Amino acid sequence: MRKTQRAISPKPPEWAPTSFAKHALTVLSFAHVNRDMGMIHGDAGVGKTMTIEHYAAEHRNVIVITAGIDLCSPKAVMEELLSQLGKDYGGSFSSMSRQVIQLLKGSDKLIVIDEANHLNFRAREAIRKIHDQTGVGIVYCGSHDLYAQLHGKRDIIYAQLLSRIGVRRGLNRNDLSINDISLVFEQHGKLDDQCLDLLHRCSISEGGLRLAKKIYVLASTMAFGDGQALNISYLQNAIQMAMADHVKL
Repeated sequence: MRKTQRAISPKPPEWAPTSFAKHALTVLSFAHVNRDMGMIHGDAGVGKTMTIEHYAAEHRNVIVITAGIDLCSPKAVMEELLSQLGKDYGGSFSSMSRQVIQLLKGSDKLIVIDEANHLNFRAREAIRKIHDQTGVGIVYCGSHDLYAQLHGKRDIIYAQLLSRIGVRRGLNRNDLSINDISLVFEQHGKLDDQCLDLLHRCSISEGGLRLAKKIYVLASTMAFGDGQALNISYLQNAIQMAMADHVKL
């Protein structure tokens, strides 16, 4: 029964070519083509990860690593790279590092590190070494904390990394336009101006597009259950049911 419900129930919006997505794609493409380093940083929920996944699906030779509490050290980064390169990993960090560099030389790959603000300093240095010795493109992606972590450090160690970043884009949810909202939420049919306006207010609030998509799916599910088209009343009810008390109705 759950499989049937999942099959027929409304689905979250898919990736859309919003202005944010186009900015992120510019960084990814530039770093890939020019074998350079890039940085994408922005508010939570503006579509950074979805755009990375879209680029990886559309282009060959892209490795995506998601940093986190379990993947923040240089050894963890090397293990993940070897795993994605189809190799067994083990042994010392230096031996794994040499193997990664050997495999990546001349590969024309792009390495994207999502949630890169979780990486520690030594992991960033290990990635910088990979870029220097292999010439592959590298893109760091994360919250605005990522930019603050690097740009706020004025010592020579961080300057070595910053000087290698050839392209950067910052994405702020307040810059989302009504046209962006239309691209995201009208993939399966037109919405009236009231619905678009409310989804826009959700998207530029805390939670960003991610929260707006959850509200959209919840409202669409309630409308679907009633055999009705999505309207402003369903969106307002969904906001009251979600963690969205900060959105003014």
